Amino acid sequence: MCGRKYAPTLWVLLLLFSLSSAGLSAEGFLITEEELTELERILERQQNTIENLQMRLDVQEITLNRLDTITESQLDLLSQQATTINGLKTSFDEYETGVRRRVITIGLLSGVTGLLVGTTITLIYR
Repeated sequence: MCGRKYAPTLWVLLLLFSLSSAGLSAEGFLITEEELTELERILERQQNTIENLQMRLDVQEITLNRLDTITESQLDLLSQQATTINGLKTSFDEYETGVRRRVITIGLLSGVTGLLVGTTITLIYR
C-alpha cells in the first residue's frame, strides 16, 4: 500500500522529466502563429463552454433547492392531512358509537313500550 501512495508522484516526476528533456531540443516546441491562434481559439471556446456549463449547473442547483423546499412543504402538508384524517376518523367513530347507542336505546324503549301497551290492552280486553 505504501508503494501505491507514491505512484502518482513518481508518474508526475517522470512526466516532468520527459518534458524537460524534450525542452532541450527546441525542434519539439516550434509552432506557427496560425497554430497558436487556433489553439487560443480552441481554448477560448472550451472556456466559454465551461462557463456555460457552470451557469447551467448553478441554475440546476437552484432548481433542486426549490424542489427540495417544495417536497418538504408537501411532506408537512401530508403529515397535517394525516393528522386531520385520523382526528376525523376518531370523531366519526365516536359519533357512530353514540348513534348506535341511541338506536339501541330507542329500540329497547319502543320494544318495552310495545310490550307494556300490548300487556295493558290484553288485560283490559280480557
